[in-house]
Amino acid sequence: MKKSMKTVLLTTTAFAMTGMAYCPKARADSGKTLNWSVQSDLETLDPQQCVDSTSGQMLNNVCEGLYRHGTNRLEKALAKSSKVSKDGLTWTFKLRKDGRWSNGDKVTANDFVYAFQRAVNPKTNDSNANLFGSIKNAGDILKGKKKPNELGVSAPDNYTFVVHLSAKVPYFKSLLAGYPFAPVNQNAVEKYGEKYGTAAKYTVSNGPFVMKTWTGSQQRWNLEKNSHYWDRKHVRLDKVHVMVVKEASTGYNLYQTNKLDMVTLSNQQARNLKNNPEFVTREQGRMDYLSLNVNNEYLKNRNVRLALGYALNRKDMVNKVLGNGSKTPLSGVPQDFMTFKGKDFAKASHTENATTYDKKKAQKLWNKGLKELGKSGQKVELTLLGDDDDTTKALNEYIQSAWQTTLKNLTVNVQCMPKTQRIARMMKHDFDVVYTSWGADFNDASTYLNLQARGSNYNFGQWDNDEYNKLFEASATTDAGNNQKRWNDMVKAEKLLLNDGGILPTLQPANATMLKKRVKGLVYNPVGGYNWKGVYLK
Repeated sequence: MKKSMKTVLLTTTAFAMTGMAYCPKARADSGKTLNWSVQSDLETLDPQQCVDSTSGQMLNNVCEGLYRHGTNRLEKALAKSSKVSKDGLTWTFKLRKDGRWSNGDKVTANDFVYAFQRAVNPKTNDSNANLFGSIKNAGDILKGKKKPNELGVSAPDNYTFVVHLSAKVPYFKSLLAGYPFAPVNQNAVEKYGEKYGTAAKYTVSNGPFVMKTWTGSQQRWNLEKNSHYWDRKHVRLDKVHVMVVKEASTGYNLYQTNKLDMVTLSNQQARNLKNNPEFVTREQGRMDYLSLNVNNEYLKNRNVRLALGYALNRKDMVNKVLGNGSKTPLSGVPQDFMTFKGKDFAKASHTENATTYDKKKAQKLWNKGLKELGKSGQKVELTLLGDDDDTTKALNEYIQSAWQTTLKNLTVNVQCMPKTQRIARMMKHDFDVVYTSWGADFNDASTYLNLQARGSNYNFGQWDNDEYNKLFEASATTDAGNNQKRWNDMVKAEKLLLNDGGILPTLQPANATMLKKRVKGLVYNPVGGYNWKGVYLK
């Protein structure tokens, strides 16, 4: 989920590291334990409170909704069958009758109704509530005009779940595969209240694994096979031991000594190990970009924003700073992510202002912008915020250097901090510029365009444009049933965003990793991430 500071914040939501210096004595017990590393703390196990990638990865393995992400395809999970009305507005799902919660309770259609209503309830403050916007009455509920129980969902019986949409949603099934749409155990939520999802003991889940040992703050935990899971016979691992590893050198040492089965590499490690047979590059349905706080005295000016973009050489960022398989961007949407009639959305929405490197133009726009602000010749000081991991530090240093050497009288201060602190500041809009990343919730460009829409919890820079909002709303409502019009709406909106410097795309990230040969059956999906359900060890 993805994701603010009175100076320029540079933040990376993508797998930010918040590590430790933990060295286990040996590989955790038997050949049925997978030893995994992540780069940031686990923040929550509540699907309606998750905004970070580590929590999302855990939720995708302890929760299960109607569908789940397989390798480049959707798989049925709790949905036994589905039927859609001719107008595309009513979806009826028949549920499996053997679905169980980790406490043994049956998973019923009422659990989905409760979860969906809880998500749109303003009191929940669900950062992903906007994803439910296409369901009938969701918009009015989020605005406080209607009650959560008026949401267009119902359970005619224990194993039938019905969803009424206000407009056709071409990607609806893909949407339902994400953890924000997983069912929630009402008894557990009401029993634990605000503590729900803050530790393993305050969580009830329904996926192939159940969280154990996590107290809410430590940097290692275990997921164990869920004995109540409906498809437990195909879950071959007994345990997944997860540890947070901040420093790439520490992680690779643990990997070399067989204490980790997977580790994410630093940029230099990726260059050195790219020919190793255990080296794996994971392409992601994710985009890195700079979110600029338009309330800043300098960044409210369009030319200043564009100057910062033209001063960045994305090819150098990808090839010289990273070298891990990441790609230079064309727009704010990944390449090869969404196509229509053979056209790639990233290419269709590309503009010169999106990702072009032009030092002279950057300087011209910078001077023009400062003149418009009445600040010509004045010193400008901005702060560049990022997470305290090796990769983000390297990106911070590059951007700091590029901006200071290109733009006259600009001083850039770099601040690195743990991911949890950075996210908290972003959510409060306490920043100037944030280097952030967004991982797609589903396979459609709207998952990215929605970020900058009016009212979005992820519009960190608070950029606001009437025409953009009209186009985006039309793509989701009046034009939702016309694929050509919908495509045109989104392409126009993205171009408008980029031409105004609403965001500055930086790169399309990839994850350079090492994976032990003994790990078999691992499923990775650019949208859904890692799926451990079918993993076994040889």
